[in-house]
Amino acid sequence: MILEIDAVPVPKGRPCFTRSGHVYTPKRTRDYEKLIGLSYRANGGKRHIGPVNVELRFYYRYGADLDNFVKAVLDGLNGVAWLDDRQVVSITASKVKDAENPRLTIEIEPLTVPHGTKEEA
Repeated sequence: MILEIDAVPVPKGRPCFTRSGHVYTPKRTRDYEKLIGLSYRANGGKRHIGPVNVELRFYYRYGADLDNFVKAVLDGLNGVAWLDDRQVVSITASKVKDAENPRLTIEIEPLTVPHGTKEEA
């Protein structure tokens, strides 16, 4: 499945701490992760039970570390496109500066498990 999301890519924000010591994810990150999951479902995305390859391309206005862009998307798809992100066995990711049309493309390719082996999920 290939999905294009017309939204400005948001990198995974650093954890925040309350005065009492509780840790939480910043609202901007939570909202983006929710958008990723909802977009996947709305476009007919299915939940995979076996291993998958993931290809991500970020078209962005302002730079951020590629790994932080990737982490936000994987967290947004966890429990939606797969049961657990440990099913992701391969990731290809790139970022392209495009101030006029920021967006994200996601391609998820299920892998076949050789006959006679146990699938991890």
